[in-house]
Amino acid sequence: MDAASIIKACGGDGALAKGTGSALNTVAYWRRRESIPAEHWAAIVTLSGGEVTLAQLAALRAQRVVRRRAAPVALVSA
Repeated sequence: MDAASIIKACGGDGALAKGTGSALNTVAYWRRRESIPAEHWAAIVTLSGGEVTLAQLAALRAQRVVRRRAAPVALVSA
């Protein structure tokens, strides 16, 4: 499940922003980054009515870590 699907399951950007006490642009940022801070996970599970699980949120986080580690490194030639 990607960040956009998680946000949609919570009722959209506005509902998630209100439910987590976050700004609307913050929720949009989570979607772009494909990462949602762990301090909001419990609220997300509640807002989604259980459609989103802690395991799905943890998997999303793990995917981000893997992508970040796999990012190409620019080599500078001497």
